[in-house]
Amino acid sequence: FREITYTITNNNDTDITIGEIALFGEGSWKTSSSVWAHYLYMFERTALEIPITIAPGGVGQVTYTIRMNYPVT
Repeated sequence: FREITYTITNNNDTDITIGEIALFGEGSWKTSSSVWAHYLYMFERTALEIPITIAPGGVGQVTYTIRMNYPVT
């Protein structure tokens, strides 16, 4: 599995609310004309049951754990 902790600092004058988190990846491939093409893809997106609110000047953390089961040969 993979685990990452996001630390979010609210430098704004108002609350910020986090209602969902997602895991993105980046890929690339070489086209037939030997030009590299790059893209982003989303592995997974989760809407939080209870949104997280961070007050002005506050710091919050979200730990995101994902397990990817796939065949290994």
